[in-house]
Order: sequence, then C-alpha cells, then structure tokens
Amino acid sequence: MPWVALLVALGLVVVLAGGFWWLRSPEPTAETGPLNVVLITLDTTRADHLGCYGHPGGATPNVDRLAAGGVRFDQCMSAAPSTLPSHTTILTGLYPHVHGVRDNVGFRLSEANRTLAEALRDAGYRTAAFVAAIVVGRDTGLDQGFETYDDTGKRHQRRGDEVCDGAIRWLDAHATEKFFLWAHFFDPHAPYEPPDPHRGRFADPYTGEIAFADVQVGRLVEALKRLGLDGKTLVVVTADHGEGLGEHGEETHLYFVYDTTMCVPLVMHCPGRLPAGVVVGSQTRNVDILPTILAILGASPEPGVQGADLLSRVQQPSGATDLPACGESLGAHLVFGTAPLRCLRLDGWKYIHAPKPELFHVREDPREERNLAATQPDRVGAMREQLRSIIAESPLPVAADAMSRPDRATLDQLQSLGYVASGTNVSLPGGTELDRFEPAGDDPKDRLEAIALIGRATLCQQTGRFAEAEELHRRLVEIFPESVDLALRLARSLFLQNRLEEAIAIHRTMLERHADSSDVQYGLGKLLDRVGRTEEAAGHFAEAVRLDPAYPNGYYDLGVVLRKLGRSEESLECFRQAVRARPTHVDARLNLGAALVARGDVDAGIEQYREALKVAPGDFGVHYNLGNALLRKGDRAGAVAAYREALRLRPDFTPARQALADLE
Repeated sequence: MPWVALLVALGLVVVLAGGFWWLRSPEPTAETGPLNVVLITLDTTRADHLGCYGHPGGATPNVDRLAAGGVRFDQCMSAAPSTLPSHTTILTGLYPHVHGVRDNVGFRLSEANRTLAEALRDAGYRTAAFVAAIVVGRDTGLDQGFETYDDTGKRHQRRGDEVCDGAIRWLDAHATEKFFLWAHFFDPHAPYEPPDPHRGRFADPYTGEIAFADVQVGRLVEALKRLGLDGKTLVVVTADHGEGLGEHGEETHLYFVYDTTMCVPLVMHCPGRLPAGVVVGSQTRNVDILPTILAILGASPEPGVQGADLLSRVQQPSGATDLPACGESLGAHLVFGTAPLRCLRLDGWKYIHAPKPELFHVREDPREERNLAATQPDRVGAMREQLRSIIAESPLPVAADAMSRPDRATLDQLQSLGYVASGTNVSLPGGTELDRFEPAGDDPKDRLEAIALIGRATLCQQTGRFAEAEELHRRLVEIFPESVDLALRLARSLFLQNRLEEAIAIHRTMLERHADSSDVQYGLGKLLDRVGRTEEAAGHFAEAVRLDPAYPNGYYDLGVVLRKLGRSEESLECFRQAVRARPTHVDARLNLGAALVARGDVDAGIEQYREALKVAPGDFGVHYNLGNALLRKGDRAGAVAAYREALRLRPDFTPARQALADLE
C-alpha cells in the first residue's frame, strides 16, 4: 500500500506539473520558437463598457474572444486618468512620480528611463508603434526603443482603421522575425462620432466608438492568424484610462481619480503559455503590464520597475491578495491651480488624498457615492500613511529633464483633442515628491463649475460651434482673469470665427500684463502675419524666441516671415535653430532643405529632406522636394523614384506628375 500511495502521489505531481507548465514561461525552444508581442491600447475605454466585463449589447466581440481564450484581470487600475502619463507607465513599469511624465501637456519622457521597446529591441526584437494621436506622438519621447514609430505627423489624430492598416502592413513585412508591435486606437475619445455602421447601433455613441475600436482589434488578430502567428504571439489589450460620462460631475477625464476614469480593462491572450478562460479577481495595476510581459517571454525583469509579475495570480486567481494601486491627477492643478490629487485603492477600499479627503468602500459602493472619511478617521489615517510610505519607498525619479514646455502650435493641436492643461504655467512645487505630498490649494471638487465650463468649451471648439466656445471661454476668463492660457483659448475661438482684430486685441491686452510670455508674443505674431503686417509679426516672433531660446515654432515662423521680407540668410539660420530645438520638426527641415538647395548646397539640402522622411515617410511634399534636389544633383533615377513616391502618396499632385512626365 505505501508503494501504491507513493505512485499515486507521484502521478498526481506529474499531472499538476503538466497542467501548469505554461506558468513557468519557459525559454523558447526550436519547436515553439520565440514569442511575439502585440500590445493594443484602447484610449479612454472604461472596463465596464466591454462585454467581457459585463456590458450588454455585444459591442466588443473581438476583445471578448481574446478574454475567453486567455486571461482577464477583473480589477486593473490605471496610474493616471490621462493618456501620456498612463501610457508611459505601461511602457516603463514605473509610476508617474518616478518616470516624471505627470500630465499630457508640458512633459516628455526622459531618455534616462528605459522602455519595454528598448528592452525587447536589445533582445533582438523588431519594434514598431502605430499611434493615433499627437498626445502620444514621437515628440513625447515614447518613441524610445521603436525602430518604426508611425504617428500622426502634422495631424492631431487619425481613425483606428488607418492605424490598423499601417500595423497590418508592418506585420506582413516582418512576419518571419520576432517582433513587438504597439497599436494605439484613439477612437473612444470625445467627441464621440462613431462611423457607420456603429453610429446608430448603440444607445450611446461612446459605446459605438468602442465597438469601432474593437473591430480594429479583430482585424489585427485576423492578420496574425492569416500569417500563422496567432499561436506564438502574446496579445495584450488594455486602456490608458476610462471616461467620466457625467458621473462625479466629470463628463470626460483628466481631473478626478474615481474608478470611472481609473479602472481599465486588461486582457492577455497567448495560447500554450496562458490558460483560457481565467479571471483574476484580485486587484492589479497597469504598472504591472511590463514586468508581466517580460515574465511570459521568459526574459529577465527590468531593474527598478515598480510593477509586479502577475503570473502567480494567473496560477491561483482566487487566492491572490490585492496589489496596492496608486494613482494621481494633476489636471485641475495645472489648469486652475487647485491641489493635485492622489489615491490609494486596496482591499476593497479607495482613499483619495485631497484637501477634503474621501474614503469609499468600493467593494460595497462601486459607484463611489458614499464618502466615509468623516466616520472612519482611523482608516483614512492608515491609508494616508500607506500612500505616503509607497511614495517614500519609490525609486528616485530618473527624469530630471521631463518638464518640456510645448509651443503654442502644439498646444493648439492638443487642445483640439480636448486636452486643456496650460503649457504656459506648467509647474510643480519645489522639493521632493514627499515635500509635495500634502495637498495645497483648493480642492478640485470645489471647481466643478469651471471644470464643466472648460469641458463644454472644448467640445464646442472640437465640433465647430465656435460662437458657443467663445461665450464659455469668456465666462472662464471672468473667473480666472490672470490666466494667460484661458485668454489665449478665447482668442483662438475668435480666430476660428475669422475675427482676427478682436483676437489681436486680446493678445495686446495680455501683453500689458504678461510681456514676458513667449506664447502671447508668438500668438500675436501669428495673427499679425495672417493680416499682412509681416514686419510687425517678425518683431513679435523674435521676442518670443528671445524669451524662450528653445521655442521651435517661434524660430520656424520667424524664418518664414524673414523669407517673405527677403532676409534669406537670417531665415535659413532660423530654420536651423528650429531643427536644433526640435529635430522632428518636418516643416523646419523642409524649409531648411529648400533654403540650402537654393543657395547651391544641394547635398546638405538632400540630407535635410532625408532626415524629414525618417520622421514623416508619408509626406508627399518632402518626397517631391527631394526629387527636385536629386534632379539638380544629376541623379535622374533617384528623382524619378522620389516623384513616383510623391504621386503614390498624393495621386492628384500635379507638380510631381508633370516632373515625372518630363523625365519619362
């Protein structure tokens, strides 16, 4: 009997070992080959609006199938309710107060950080990103480690089907190599305008936008199947943050840290490496995504990351404890000067660290409607101290150069997407993160009226209702008369109605109060140039770059007006300065190239065009100018190829067609 018992026991061990082999994340073998990785981020997508998280209506069949065939994490919390900080956390495994990217506007990922793309590139992976909005464009620093970084170029956003088209073309070209592909879909972001047939299919257009994004997820998965890659590709689907949808007085996101904007979906699918149909009910975080991907690949963990490898929770989904989830929002602080917000969510409770603290038993009160802070001071104190301890024990920030004041043109693009934080006065109190721990200033909850106003004004401007946007901005300027950014937003709403002299008058008034504002100087220069007062415009552009010597668009526009005034050498130097300030400034490189070619330095001009094409390979104008320069150099074949590419990108571009006809 003892021998039988021993054999049974041994047999049981064998069964268990066989049943859980996928948890060990074995090194790839010759038979299995290396795993590929596809990371899909759905912008502004609440977890509770996906079918696999309980939403009715069948809006997300493709994500639902991935969840059914893989692992769904039921309570995944974002680090921030804003796109750039959250994506940076996903790609670095660090919280915002460590990687340094604290908001969508005014911050850039420092090269001192190390990203998932860098780790996988160094491991021999081909790396590519296809992103849908300027808020995660290459100028944010998220391009670190990506060989291909296909962003929106001069546009502020693009639809998911265009993003997916590019990603699939890249998959087709790299199907025989191991790869890491990131696809970002911006469609669920406001304003909600889903294309047909999703426009009238659902009760609300927000769900329709999510449904359209889900179609793109399905297209990517089908491409993997067509290429025979679905069995050896880890697919991760998540979101950067959710959406307020009117709850807690927040229509969209950015300002608060309630679960409406902080609770996100997380699904991982990898046949043979991850089981099917597992739901991890314990709390996880988007800071855990990077270390978990590396663990599934069998790679060494990145040193210093703050996230956890979630594979043990996949093995024992019912017995795992919650991971403490920290979050923050600086949205209202940077726009209205209120206190920053922090939060800690753990063991079914949510503590919001604010001038007026909040405590919710989210397990029993998932809508966060009953603030228990006054009746549970001990729990408030304990969670406050735990939050403080987490920050105290965090790695030292590696991002001393993360602050990056955007120029006015970039701000206009970001604001067209609904991002309203000011680039004019972006600042954090001095000292360490612990020195800033206690919330100073008004509570954002007390600024609900202003938050609602700026949200409505932004939506009106996005949807072409410029007169309504003007009225709402006027009300905001009355509330915050010293805000340069709000005054400039009012001026923009007038500009969009072609009321240029009124917009000029606002800039002149702001200059009386803020003569040292490079944004006001630059904006006035743009308006004066528009009405033909070129000499005066040049003076304001020159003052803008004097006040801010690292102002790429200031140099660029100064170069343009100096060229109009016949001051070609000064103009050329301005384009050089613009490129130094922002190497990815395509228009500056294009104009610098043209100026160099015009004065006979053809090779230098060609170099500028080629550098521009590294950033914007789809810019037909750069290809056309490159063709002209190559023809001048005597490279007829190169010129023909450049003209053909310009025509492929823009079939109705007559100058390229005529140039090609002359050569052929």
